Amino acid sequence: SLCVCVCVCVCVSSSRRDHPLVAKEQKDWSARFQDICAAISSAQSTDAGHFRWQQINMELLDLSQDFIHTAKTYGRIIIMERYLHRKTIFPLDLGGTAGGDKYLVSNILFKFAVNSNGVYGNDEAAAKVAGHELKGLMGYWNCGIEQLNVPLMALVDFLGFRLIAMSILPIDRSTIVYGTDDCGRTVHCKPPYDKVMASAGQSLNLKSHLCGSVSQGKYLSSAADVEGHLGHDGKFYLIDFARTFPPTAPDRTHFNGHLYQLFRPEFVKYHHVPLCSDAFSGFLRNDPLCRQHNAEVREATQHLLAHNVPRLASALSEVVESALESGQLDQLYLSEHFHLQGVNMRYIGQVLRHTVHRPTAALLLLEAISRVVKAELRQALREEMIRLKVPLMAPYRRLIVRLLNRVFGGDDDSDPDHQQKVSAYWDQCIIPKLKSKFGINAFTPSAVLLMNRAESAASSSAGENPHTDASSSPQNGHPPPKRSNLSSSRGGLNSARKPKSLVLLENIGFDAVGKQLDGVQHCRDLLMVHFPRSNVTGRYLVLSSLRYRTGIHFSPATTAALRSAKVMTAPFDILDLSDILPRTKHTALITNAEGIFYQMKATSAGHDTASVLRKALERFKLALVSNPTNTDTLLNAAQTMVRLLELEYSSGKNMSNLKFAVDDPLVREAMTYFERAIACARGTRDPTSTLQYAKFLVRCGELERAEDYFLKSTEVSPNDDTVLRAYGYFLQERGMEHEALEILHRAQWCARLKYMDAAEKTTEADQSPE
Repeated sequence: SLCVCVCVCVCVSSSRRDHPLVAKEQKDWSARFQDICAAISSAQSTDAGHFRWQQINMELLDLSQDFIHTAKTYGRIIIMERYLHRKTIFPLDLGGTAGGDKYLVSNILFKFAVNSNGVYGNDEAAAKVAGHELKGLMGYWNCGIEQLNVPLMALVDFLGFRLIAMSILPIDRSTIVYGTDDCGRTVHCKPPYDKVMASAGQSLNLKSHLCGSVSQGKYLSSAADVEGHLGHDGKFYLIDFARTFPPTAPDRTHFNGHLYQLFRPEFVKYHHVPLCSDAFSGFLRNDPLCRQHNAEVREATQHLLAHNVPRLASALSEVVESALESGQLDQLYLSEHFHLQGVNMRYIGQVLRHTVHRPTAALLLLEAISRVVKAELRQALREEMIRLKVPLMAPYRRLIVRLLNRVFGGDDDSDPDHQQKVSAYWDQCIIPKLKSKFGINAFTPSAVLLMNRAESAASSSAGENPHTDASSSPQNGHPPPKRSNLSSSRGGLNSARKPKSLVLLENIGFDAVGKQLDGVQHCRDLLMVHFPRSNVTGRYLVLSSLRYRTGIHFSPATTAALRSAKVMTAPFDILDLSDILPRTKHTALITNAEGIFYQMKATSAGHDTASVLRKALERFKLALVSNPTNTDTLLNAAQTMVRLLELEYSSGKNMSNLKFAVDDPLVREAMTYFERAIACARGTRDPTSTLQYAKFLVRCGELERAEDYFLKSTEVSPNDDTVLRAYGYFLQERGMEHEALEILHRAQWCARLKYMDAAEKTTEADQSPE
């Protein structure tokens, strides 16, 4: 096992304080962020004022926008100048054994996520490690431990490279009090910070283990190279989060996979036994329980594949069917549902093996294709920059167009050489990568979901209506087969050629079709699959995913043509790309704050309320992709959906007596968010989720279920006057006057006690000496 210490000292040492790009008048990102985090913690526990909570989120949003704008601006320059000898921003020697060059600009530390010394095997794996940095940071922040502080962080992706941007902290090599910064030779575990980390480890369900030598080793509740520092400002900070969560059982096909193939935090938290973050690493070499730690991780991996993956496949089928029914397939984030079940996206192939719902299997394959294409594009951009070594955009635009045409070239292309290159690219790049990255074989039963070429040709030659299934009328006295939600289309962008017929998928025998179609054409045909109610095609979903993950922006006309279900795109040209912009990835905390901003904006006059609320919901959904078990975000999403339903059902008029239809897909989606919020809040003393859900169920006519949740709210917080009053009014409306009066009298009594307690605390504060 390889022992790796990723030591990056995020500090302003005396030798760097006078650096021209670390001006004293510049904003102190870290200090502002710590103040806001403290305010958030205080507001959640003591401040009932909604206005104050909104103020805090606005402060966080202002800070994050400033930070992200600065990171994007300088990150773009750093990446563009990577191979220039004469640079605007020069790298600095800040230490570290894993990772690329480091830069210090505007009080932000930038470091390249590249495989500079061969530790990770390739740059793609190094980029995954950077993603784990952000994930680990968010994991510790979610613990809600007041004494534990983290830096402000974002990832900047541009032209195939990834930078980690992190706020400077008031620490240096002398401030370390927990973990190791020298590959385990010296292990720190000083009180009281050992107890802080033990508490965090318990919250994350991480197992304590021995690190270091037998005689001088320490028991740590985190990965050994997660460093804890007592800052010069007296605060306890954590850095180096890449290995926060334990690795899955090592995959021999991936070099040093235990460094970046990690469990999802959702799986670790709810697993029945704590898991060791340093499993399969050299940090455990002196731990007498080393074999046990590794065995538990192997068993956990087997449990993930045997239980979580099949459960996910079943749940996804329901989610996809609901999205098809509501026509919102293009707004579905598959990764959110993977993460909710604690399953990594690298297990798409495993989930496919358990998937029998055809539209779900098609979406899983399209998701895998988009991720393979993204990785190929990023690698091609990096290689082109290494070759050219010039900060010009035109060569990279041409490269992107060339690769898109390799991926999306259709059967109707007139250039035979181009068609041959397209087939070769799929055969030599896409298909092998689907197998190596996701374990997807083009001939496995689950993957064969395509139309039969013979049927397609017969339908086309028969001159049938392109939107009508040939089997919709009885044949030979037999009823037509059941329709599928998928169809296929071909044609040409801005072309006078008549597009080929759309043919709805039938219940085709998977094995039979698998033997008839070659793997290349099989996977390429998925791009022409059509989802009628959402009016999107497979190619549009793949390109939307690429646009989101790579910063590629298409012109409005191209975007509209791509979305069309009736035509197939002709070859792209350079004018189809409007821009290539840096893309940032930040914590779900910031994305949630953006959603709250739109929530607030929707309450003010002069706005299209429904449009603004949809933007809020989009931000909350994005936050849930990376942090699907956050109670606040789930509740925000549910409440936003309720407001959208109010507007839809009332047409903007009186909303006081609105009733919602339980069979409405959007109502069911709101219910799902409420139920997820309640499940995630279990074990806390916060009744907000259960109370809000009870009120929503009343409006859905589900009175029995509503009463159950009112009672659960009183169990969680039996002396909360707001909860008691809401339950009392509910009983009154149901005609239970006697029971209602008892509950309302208790609510009045609890409110009086709360007021007296607040008055007493105010008096004590006034009388305390300064």
